[in-house]
Amino acid sequence: MNRPIKSLEGMRGLAALLVVLYHAKVSRPPIFDNGYLAVDLFFVLSGFVICATYGSRLQRIPDLPACVARRLGRLWPVHLVGLMLYIANWNLVAWILSAHPVGLPPLSEFVANLTMVHGFNLFDRLVGDFSSWSSADEFYVYLMFAAICILARGRHRVAILAVCALSAWAICVWASTVQDDCLHRGRCLELTFRFGWARCVAGFFLGALLAEYRDTHIVRALSRGHAQLVVAAAALVYMNLAGSLRGLAFAAPVVFVFLIAAVASD
Repeated sequence: MNRPIKSLEGMRGLAALLVVLYHAKVSRPPIFDNGYLAVDLFFVLSGFVICATYGSRLQRIPDLPACVARRLGRLWPVHLVGLMLYIANWNLVAWILSAHPVGLPPLSEFVANLTMVHGFNLFDRLVGDFSSWSSADEFYVYLMFAAICILARGRHRVAILAVCALSAWAICVWASTVQDDCLHRGRCLELTFRFGWARCVAGFFLGALLAEYRDTHIVRALSRGHAQLVVAAAALVYMNLAGSLRGLAFAAPVVFVFLIAAVASD
């Protein structure tokens, strides 16, 4: 994939808007209330785009450093700026409330944020910028994907991607239902610093699987006019109902795979 796909860029913007509106504490319709699921749309999108772009380029171990450098160059500077702004804001609030800045966060939290490992169940709370766990987890999933591409080809690669996606999805279901009791409390699949990495792996590798099969007849059929409208309408209905039927949220990555397949031809 050598050119940007405008439809996917637009979808990324809509997903970002849904996440922002979800975090806005105002009266809102159900689709905004379920906006946290747009994070899963980001993960599936990333898996599709990264696999379509780099899947055929990553053949040997010497191909890995350039790929890692590109992804790190895109993610880490923005992550660092976000961390610095978070610390500055934290100190400003503390100064306003007590007239004393609090300085840097604990060393363990600071180092975990700098190395982007703070989303791997290391702490009993969210540390650092509240949204950075997703991009941090995604960087390490990039590395995981690159290793799979170098080690496996063809059907073996597809099988590994499928096993990773299904295993991570099962962990998400377990963490949401057993640990978070989401079937009673709601917000199924809203995993962040605790098991958000599994959510990232599930969505990313499903997107990568879609990229592997993007030229098949079935996927191409979804990008035709009437099919596009049906898939888009179904996704819209899903986003409105996912919160009322609580277990339905677990289908989000699969729903977004169909949505991306419908628009990926631009």
